[in-house]
Amino acid sequence: MIGDVFIGQTRKLGAPIIGDNVGFGAGAKVIGPVRTGSNVRIGANAVVTKDIEDNVKIASVSAKVIGRLY
Repeated sequence: MIGDVFIGQTRKLGAPIIGDNVGFGAGAKVIGPVRTGSNVRIGANAVVTKDIEDNVKIASVSAKVIGRLY
């Protein structure tokens, strides 16, 4: 179950583009005109404001890559 996930835009034009097979932890946020690659896991309470490459695990408020998915 996913709780309180936020996917939205900022004042900049455009909304997030989410790739295939993306998993969101509780409280995750994807904000602004960013692209999230395919096969990505976004950890609980992570805040994504920059593009994310394919096949990675993301965590922390500054959305850093913490591992690769193969």
